[in-house]
Amino acid sequence: MTLLDTTDQIGPGKVAAVRPQFHFHGATLALNAVVPGAVFVLLNGAVALAGFEMPAAKIASQLGVSGWIATVAWVVALTNWGLVRGAMLEFGRAGRTAADWLFILSAAGIAFPFITLGFDLFWSTLAAFLLGLLALGTISRVAEVHKGAAVAMSPSILALLLPGMLGIVIMSMGWTPPFGVTQAEAAMPSKDLD
Repeated sequence: MTLLDTTDQIGPGKVAAVRPQFHFHGATLALNAVVPGAVFVLLNGAVALAGFEMPAAKIASQLGVSGWIATVAWVVALTNWGLVRGAMLEFGRAGRTAADWLFILSAAGIAFPFITLGFDLFWSTLAAFLLGLLALGTISRVAEVHKGAAVAMSPSILALLLPGMLGIVIMSMGWTPPFGVTQAEAAMPSKDLD
């Protein structure tokens, strides 16, 4: 008997069943880790080779972040989600449900820069916030299955929520409440005081 499986024996020396308890299939885990990031890089690379600005770089430039830093951060996050997805496949029905949520999150993460390409700061921020809500829903599904996997995902989820929050801060700095104009006009001296 090993740490990876348990055996039920019937009679002396007869093995009735070998049930895997917890192990990863290396190829499945590797594919889940590599494919989302590779698809993201290939799509952005194809756009760059066609002579256009990479969508990930264009979105990042709205927030004042280097495009290459944003692209690397996306690839790291997608790889992280892929690793967790591969691990979730080993945990039965609940794990497969969490893996489905991770697939949807990864697909949305890959599509996000392309969908928001023509958006201004407001719509990009709103889309980032909605993607962050999807990420929070996904991490809660993962936490139901395995708390350690949710902890492993949390830095990438926080990094995903950061642009949405930063966009909200940038937009709120440019917003003036309606009473600001009223107070400014009231402070001006009146011409009727002669």
